[in-house]
Amino acid sequence: MSTATRNDKNETTATNDYGAGYLEISEKGFGFLRTAQNHFHPKPSDIFVTPDTIKRSFLREGSLVAGPTQPPHRGNSPQLKSVEKVNDMVFEDYTKTVRFENLTTIDPIEKFRLETSPDIIETRVIDMVTPLGKGTRGLIVASPRTGKTTILKQIANAITENHPEVHVLVLLIDERPEEVTDFQRSVKAEVVASSNDQDLETHVRLSRFMIERCRRMVEAARKANLLLGVAQVFRFESSTARLKERLAAGQIGKPIFARSDFSFPAAQGHARKWINDLSVAGGGPIADVGVHCIDTLRYILQDEVVRVSGRGLFDNNSGDMEAAASLTLEFSTGTLASVMVSFRAEYRTPIEVVGETGVLRADDALNVEKPINVELLRAGAVVETETLSNRLAYARQVDEFALAVEGKSEFSVPGEQGWQNQIILDAAYRSLRSGKMEEVRSVTSGQ
Repeated sequence: MSTATRNDKNETTATNDYGAGYLEISEKGFGFLRTAQNHFHPKPSDIFVTPDTIKRSFLREGSLVAGPTQPPHRGNSPQLKSVEKVNDMVFEDYTKTVRFENLTTIDPIEKFRLETSPDIIETRVIDMVTPLGKGTRGLIVASPRTGKTTILKQIANAITENHPEVHVLVLLIDERPEEVTDFQRSVKAEVVASSNDQDLETHVRLSRFMIERCRRMVEAARKANLLLGVAQVFRFESSTARLKERLAAGQIGKPIFARSDFSFPAAQGHARKWINDLSVAGGGPIADVGVHCIDTLRYILQDEVVRVSGRGLFDNNSGDMEAAASLTLEFSTGTLASVMVSFRAEYRTPIEVVGETGVLRADDALNVEKPINVELLRAGAVVETETLSNRLAYARQVDEFALAVEGKSEFSVPGEQGWQNQIILDAAYRSLRSGKMEEVRSVTSGQ
């Protein structure tokens, strides 16, 4: 079940005439104030916020909203009458805050000190070898049962002990319920989790809601640190799994060309440096989603990248990378692929594979909020459409994971794949600087 600990002292409450909570906005424009006491789950007593109130008060999802309430016009939920405070600020001060998208990005300049007691050597080694700063992103890649969870606990406890000014959030997605309980008891931080007995919609809703909450904390100039324990979510998508199956069945012959795009408007209109860690606005977002697209194509084609070239859109005045980049990938079997990453367009994630005898296409293959149509084209015309539910692939992944934990099968996503994606991106960086196609070495061969 979804859980949360260390409730924020400001977030509580709904009395007869006053209430507070974190705003979750529905697709229809209205919202509800959720609280950690109920693990951010919907409940009948959640305070209702009208679309007019949200628009009039410039409220954004994840904001901590407080104000007087009034009886409901219909239903059982009390209704927010007016907004007095947002993110612990009076409304007048809230209207002057800079939106997350417009914040200035800088390199990390403040270092976390993770060393605590002499008997905990892991965090001391991290301090010496791979120091973490305020704004640094990190990925732990290791085999099962080698201590990844323990290191996350130690990092979280070290930050809360050495940097009490930082509000630490630990977000656990698709973990075992007993793992969640262990985190709650051993970590002195706010733990929010959606364990593996919850459905995919709950995982996605809670993840997005907590990320928005962290953004609102940054806007309010609160220091926040988010530790994410997230699986490779795209492998839960039935569309990518189905594309892989149909390619393996030879429905379009040998793949000749593939395309994976990722357009996301969160950083629209703002330059992002390509290589450096950035402390605000999801530092290095092009690189992050670039890995996502690359790994998706490797998974679908079941092939490895041997050469890569990159092109970026640069600002003529500053020389900084604008929020758009393009990669050309060459696979070992001769298949060419194009990866386009952009923060200058509306959200879309198409995947397309062109083969010798046809085309397989999914227009929004990585969208977890709606069913996906996978189309088979011949001679330019759609001859077959298959509508897929994301839950099917998610259930299959859960079953595979359970079998792997029990030792009855191998893990379907070995850690080497994550390293290989990074190696491909490193080659893309070199290509951007040199303007030439770069060779990609293999993590398995050690070349």
